[in-house]
Amino acid sequence: MRDRYYRLLEATDLPEGAILVRIWRGASMVLACIEGDEEQEEAAPDLVLFRAALLRLRGEYTAIFVLLNDAALWQAGWGDLVDYRVTRKDGRPALRFRAGTGLPVI
Repeated sequence: MRDRYYRLLEATDLPEGAILVRIWRGASMVLACIEGDEEQEEAAPDLVLFRAALLRLRGEYTAIFVLLNDAALWQAGWGDLVDYRVTRKDGRPALRFRAGTGLPVI
Protein backbone atom coordinates (compact mmCIF):
# COMPACT_ATOMS: atom_id res chain seq x y z
CA MET A 1 0.00 0.00 0.00
CA ARG A 2 1.32 3.43 -0.96
CA ASP A 3 1.83 6.16 1.58
CA ARG A 4 -0.84 8.86 1.57
CA TYR A 5 -0.15 12.49 2.39
CA TYR A 6 -2.57 15.41 2.60
CA ARG A 7 -1.65 18.67 0.91
CA LEU A 8 -2.34 21.93 2.74
CA LEU A 9 -2.23 25.42 1.31
CA GLU A 10 -1.94 27.09 4.72
CA ALA A 11 -0.20 25.77 7.83
CA THR A 12 -3.08 27.11 9.93
CA ASP A 13 -5.35 24.39 8.44
CA LEU A 14 -3.31 21.62 10.11
CA PRO A 15 -5.57 19.34 12.20
CA GLU A 16 -4.64 18.73 15.80
CA GLY A 17 -2.34 15.75 16.27
CA ALA A 18 -1.02 15.78 12.68
CA ILE A 19 2.54 16.33 11.53
CA LEU A 20 3.44 18.97 8.94
CA VAL A 21 6.19 18.52 6.36
CA ARG A 22 7.24 21.61 4.39
CA ILE A 23 8.69 21.08 0.90
CA TRP A 24 10.31 23.84 -1.17
CA ARG A 25 12.87 24.42 -3.90
CA GLY A 26 16.22 25.43 -2.46
CA ALA A 27 19.10 27.03 -4.35
CA SER A 28 20.17 23.79 -6.05
CA MET A 29 17.71 21.10 -4.95
CA VAL A 30 14.31 20.37 -3.43
CA LEU A 31 14.39 20.42 0.38
CA ALA A 32 12.00 19.50 3.17
CA CYS A 33 11.71 19.70 6.94
CA ILE A 34 9.29 18.67 9.66
CA GLU A 35 7.60 21.73 11.09
CA GLY A 36 8.22 22.10 14.80
CA ASP A 37 11.12 19.65 14.78
CA GLU A 38 13.60 20.64 17.47
CA GLU A 39 16.55 20.05 15.16
CA GLN A 40 14.93 21.80 12.15
CA GLU A 41 16.99 19.63 9.81
CA GLU A 42 16.57 20.26 6.12
CA ALA A 43 17.01 17.23 3.88
CA ALA A 44 15.73 15.59 0.71
CA PRO A 45 11.93 15.19 0.83
CA ASP A 46 11.99 11.39 0.62
CA LEU A 47 14.13 11.22 3.78
CA VAL A 48 11.99 13.73 5.66
CA LEU A 49 8.76 11.97 4.62
CA PHE A 50 10.25 8.66 5.78
CA ARG A 51 11.14 10.19 9.15
CA ALA A 52 7.61 11.63 9.44
CA ALA A 53 6.16 8.18 8.64
CA LEU A 54 8.23 6.64 11.44
CA LEU A 55 6.93 9.25 13.89
CA ARG A 56 3.35 8.53 12.79
CA LEU A 57 3.83 4.77 13.14
CA ARG A 58 5.16 5.25 16.68
CA GLY A 59 1.81 6.84 17.46
CA GLU A 60 3.13 10.36 17.93
CA TYR A 61 0.95 11.75 15.10
CA THR A 62 -2.31 10.77 13.43
CA ALA A 63 -1.52 11.80 9.84
CA ILE A 64 1.10 13.50 7.67
CA PHE A 65 0.26 16.78 5.96
CA VAL A 66 2.42 18.49 3.36
CA LEU A 67 2.79 22.21 2.74
CA LEU A 68 3.90 22.44 -0.88
CA ASN A 69 3.86 25.75 -2.74
CA ASP A 70 4.53 24.24 -6.17
CA ALA A 71 2.72 20.98 -6.98
CA ALA A 72 5.34 20.26 -9.68
CA LEU A 73 7.86 19.51 -6.92
CA TRP A 74 5.94 16.40 -5.79
CA GLN A 75 7.32 13.09 -7.07
CA ALA A 76 4.99 10.11 -7.47
CA GLY A 77 7.57 7.82 -5.88
CA TRP A 78 7.05 9.53 -2.53
CA GLY A 79 3.43 8.35 -2.32
CA ASP A 80 -0.05 9.70 -3.02
CA LEU A 81 -0.62 13.40 -2.38
CA VAL A 82 -4.29 14.16 -1.74
CA ASP A 83 -5.49 17.76 -1.77
CA TYR A 84 -6.99 18.29 1.69
CA ARG A 85 -9.49 20.81 0.28
CA VAL A 86 -11.03 18.07 -1.87
CA THR A 87 -11.67 15.94 1.22
CA ARG A 88 -13.90 18.65 2.71
CA LYS A 89 -17.69 18.45 2.79
CA ASP A 90 -19.90 21.38 3.75
CA GLY A 91 -16.82 23.43 4.67
CA ARG A 92 -15.61 20.87 7.20
CA PRO A 93 -12.96 18.18 6.77
CA ALA A 94 -14.50 14.91 5.57
CA LEU A 95 -11.75 12.97 7.31
CA ARG A 96 -11.49 13.21 11.06
CA PHE A 97 -8.47 11.75 12.77
CA ARG A 98 -8.82 9.90 16.02
CA ALA A 99 -5.94 10.69 18.37
CA GLY A 100 -3.68 7.77 19.13
CA THR A 101 -4.90 5.34 16.49
CA GLY A 102 -3.17 6.68 13.42
CA LEU A 103 -6.21 5.66 11.38
CA PRO A 104 -8.68 8.06 9.75
CA VAL A 105 -12.26 7.89 10.90
CA ILE A 106 -14.54 8.24 7.90
